[in-house]
Amino acid sequence: SGQAAAQSHARKGSLGFGGLADLHAENGKAGMLLLDPANLFLGNIGDFVWLGYDFINVVSIVSSLNLGTDVTQTATNNLSVLGDIIWSGAGSLILNATGNDAHIEADIKSSFNGTNTQGAITINAGNNIYLGGANIATKNGDITANSQDFHMSFSSMKSTPGDVLINNTGKFAANAAGVLKGKSVTLHQSTAGSIQNAVSAVGATGSGGGKLL
Repeated sequence: SGQAAAQSHARKGSLGFGGLADLHAENGKAGMLLLDPANLFLGNIGDFVWLGYDFINVVSIVSSLNLGTDVTQTATNNLSVLGDIIWSGAGSLILNATGNDAHIEADIKSSFNGTNTQGAITINAGNNIYLGGANIATKNGDITANSQDFHMSFSSMKSTPGDVLINNTGKFAANAAGVLKGKSVTLHQSTAGSIQNAVSAVGATGSGGGKLL
């Protein structure tokens, strides 16, 4: 009757997940689904999965998020998203590529209108984050990205009226089609680096076509 527990699926060989994890609680906060293979491919049934990658069906992720379950997916090397993850429930999504890069080439969107910690999106990479043709959006949840370098190409990160926070220790680079929008938008570099095509950042300014709304 209280808060639900966490459910973890650690990698022992090959991992595939295509089902539904119902971790909602009758009273209190829903549980958390944890998935942590080495290289992780988030896509749709029928997608070509790269050699050395474990496949996760995005349909199952969306179903869990819609139940209010927080989903954390951790790859110990690379993580790639090639299938849209679009949900309306209170669950928040955390994507971790602890050892290398996170490649986001699909939309990740939450329409849940709650607090800044509900329907939130966090992307963490031990090395770099690459957004390619990806639209990251929430209704009210915060959007956070932590990495060394951060690259945006024909992509956007929008939270209305939540916050967008990008922490990187290397460089930030966005092309002319890059859009950042939120109640507040912060680009923060904890060490010296370069800001390419960023309209503004904490302690630095840049030039180029990227839009900060």
